Amino acid sequence: MKRAMRSGFGELKARMIAEAIEIDECEMPLWTFLNMTGLDKVVGEKTMRQLKSEAKQSDVGKIWILVAVDVATGAPLAFHLAKNPNSDDTLELLRRLVSDKTQLAREAGCENAPPPAVRPFMIMMDTGSGLWNNIVPHAILSLGAMFRFGRTKSPSDKAFIERFFATLSSDIMKALHGYNGQGPGKQTEYDGQDMTVMTMAQLEKYLWWYFTDCLPFKTTQRKGGWGGIRHVLFDKVKRMYGMLPALSNREVRRAVGLRVTRKVTKMGIEAFRMPYQGNEEFRQWALRNIGASVTICVDPNRMEEVTAITKDSQSFYLKACLSQFKHFSLREWRHFLEEWRASDPLTQEIAVEALYRFYNRISAEMDGLLAFYGKEHKVIKRDEAQALADTLAGSDMAILYGEDSSPSASLSALAEPVGNGEGVYTPGGEVSVDPVEANDDADGPTVEIGDSGKSPATGIQKFTGAPEGKGSLK
Repeated sequence: MKRAMRSGFGELKARMIAEAIEIDECEMPLWTFLNMTGLDKVVGEKTMRQLKSEAKQSDVGKIWILVAVDVATGAPLAFHLAKNPNSDDTLELLRRLVSDKTQLAREAGCENAPPPAVRPFMIMMDTGSGLWNNIVPHAILSLGAMFRFGRTKSPSDKAFIERFFATLSSDIMKALHGYNGQGPGKQTEYDGQDMTVMTMAQLEKYLWWYFTDCLPFKTTQRKGGWGGIRHVLFDKVKRMYGMLPALSNREVRRAVGLRVTRKVTKMGIEAFRMPYQGNEEFRQWALRNIGASVTICVDPNRMEEVTAITKDSQSFYLKACLSQFKHFSLREWRHFLEEWRASDPLTQEIAVEALYRFYNRISAEMDGLLAFYGKEHKVIKRDEAQALADTLAGSDMAILYGEDSSPSASLSALAEPVGNGEGVYTPGGEVSVDPVEANDDADGPTVEIGDSGKSPATGIQKFTGAPEGKGSLK
């Protein structure tokens, strides 16, 4: 690896493949649906509900692309899409950089082989949100590589990848619906947001086609390439200067894999609902350490094997017991479990029984709390509530006073005087009545009697509004 003799960091130069790699993140000028639904191996009830929901109200936005470019050949070695780039997205880019990508390319429908897995020697990056942290440098060092940060606002420190982003935009972005243009004055009457038609999963498939079946067969104008075909130049550099041997899957998993803590049981270890078991040495150790906590390292793209690390730094390699699903990635495995739980009737029955036991337990606790505080909770059934409502509203609205009164009067007739009596009425049914004193004007209604004006009612009975023996309303 060489560096041009100029002020600052200068421009990187390399001869061997992966001797120097530049990684960076860039927001794509493309509107997409911010979901990954639609390209799963297993499609069931849950996926169909998601598709219907997203068709009615989808989250639309722009996404970011993370790319790793080889300095010696100018070839992109790995890429990854992210909604908001963070350290987890950068770790996924590093995993793709050092791992075999054949399965990912095959699932995307590529016709040619993807870029090979490499062992990086030095990685150059900037101070973006997903790069400038403690997690990414530690992961790079765990891979046995060096790293260096470029200067702020100095694209010349990463000239190769900055130029590649311009090539990517001119080659593929303008050919896809949802393109938003670049820079002031470039926006036309074409509304990219209104023309959004792709999800993140679909865009990732098209990018795999570009990186694998299109870009390697284009000519290059980089210095030393002299208009040669890109994949021919890559093979020539590999033949002349070679490349470092790739890391093993176990080394990659230990350096940049997901880490979770699990308990040891008689049946082995379970991680992400997948049971794992080891060789005879691990089984003997597990029998002596049942209940002990171990750290499990999982490669999200390969679940067939995990690494178990004990507290005393012993390492065991465990195999997946469900061999028919070992080729699934972690995302595909979790999606399969969600579909299975959503469509399996036995699973639904088990869930209902679990909720029933939980509600019974909560009910007993609530009864104890009510008894402690001296409160009473009465459950009113639907028919009881309906009968109570009928009693309060009145069943026949009968008028109590007057020989000519109707047993079922209308609401308008209730305000009209009946003969020489008062319009005192009550909701239907038997009620308790209390005598009213003659000089009590507070509770007696005022009615009109002829032309003599208003006078307080005397000799009438007052309705308390409560059934007999149940007290009175205040």
